[in-house]
Amino acid sequence: RPSCLPNGWSAPSISSDGTVFVGNENGPLFALRDADGDGRVAGDGEVASFDTKAAFSGSASPAIGDHMLAVASCDTLFVFKG
Repeated sequence: RPSCLPNGWSAPSISSDGTVFVGNENGPLFALRDADGDGRVAGDGEVASFDTKAAFSGSASPAIGDHMLAVASCDTLFVFKG
């Protein structure tokens, strides 16, 4: 494909522990979780990212399975096992 014209953000997914996974048009896949329950998500313990170096389609969302997360950027499928 000659180009990928994404929305600003992918659709989010929420895991059973409350972590929100969402991709950004600049490439990072974010994991956000209010670990201390203070109503704010801030700092290294609550915000993590992985740079996929590609945008995400706005209609796509990360898929969450048993100890696994899969997400497709405009050009690659990423699968994380935990």
